[in-house]
Amino acid sequence: MKNFKAGLITLFVFVLAPYSNADDGALYDKKPSKDSSFVRLINVENHTRTVKADSQKIASATPGEVTKYAPIDKGTYTFEVGEFNVKVNVPEKSKLSFFVKDNKLNHIIQPRNNSKRAATISLFNLSDALVSLEAGKSRKAVLKDIELSSVKSRSVNPMKLSFHVSDNASTSLQTPSVTLKRGIDSDIVIYNGLMSKALVLAESEW
Repeated sequence: MKNFKAGLITLFVFVLAPYSNADDGALYDKKPSKDSSFVRLINVENHTRTVKADSQKIASATPGEVTKYAPIDKGTYTFEVGEFNVKVNVPEKSKLSFFVKDNKLNHIIQPRNNSKRAATISLFNLSDALVSLEAGKSRKAVLKDIELSSVKSRSVNPMKLSFHVSDNASTSLQTPSVTLKRGIDSDIVIYNGLMSKALVLAESEW
């Protein structure tokens, strides 16, 4: 009987051991509530970065990658990316994008997407110059004069087209074709790459 009990204990420890080593980012892998806020990382650096809240991992991103939004409760947190950190009060029903620029951890706060009928297009300007967004071949202005480290958004009809992101100098970058969907936020991020400005695209229901 003693040997049988010992075998049960050994099996119990063996089965549970993998879960004790689970990534602490799983703590944020929960179903969002109607009041949840969201956090993500836009990695415009040249190496992989991880964003943490109060020392708990939320997500990691390779260079030029935008992570998915992770739900987080409202409250005050210390967010960290590498050696940089910032204390932020997270309001409810908001979404926060963190990024490292100019040797500090920056963030942009937006309201959550509340429209399920319209599509939304946003341009995040993480570059070093004012930029504007133009539509397809017509080059019609969609969003104008986005300030540094900020974002502009607008609701549009669902459609599929490419965009141009231009500054006031000679830079003009074209996106691949973007499918704008009802109830979805489509984001374009412009940032300073290794040799020149670069674009990265992301989308989210939040």
